[in-house]
Amino acid sequence: MKVDKLLKRFMKENNIFGNNESKEILTFLDDYEEAILPFNSFRWDTTGQGHDYWYDKTMKWVLHLYDNFEYIDEEDKKRFNITPNSIKDEMYELTKFYCLEGAKEEDLMKIDSYKALKEKYDELSAPKN
Repeated sequence: MKVDKLLKRFMKENNIFGNNESKEILTFLDDYEEAILPFNSFRWDTTGQGHDYWYDKTMKWVLHLYDNFEYIDEEDKKRFNITPNSIKDEMYELTKFYCLEGAKEEDLMKIDSYKALKEKYDELSAPKN
């Protein structure tokens, strides 16, 4: 499956599809070849509440992308540099650097998408026996 199709489905399921933003997200995907963080441009040029909204959508998307990795078209994996490790790296970035300004981890763990992302990252980072 092409990444843009997967992203469109995700946006529709998350009530993003159909907005002006959805068109901009798809443009960002193509122009910057950024599939792992296609919502990134919206998080910085908005209010605190807007940042929180896009941060939540980004975490959900990264989890969705990881869960659907095996279904992604091989060409798109190469084009967008989508690998399990590149997704894992972005999980780390989202939990360490892109989080809500000044928030403590115990506060972030109250956000369902953050908690799910952190748990997945920890699972992927655990030593294999």
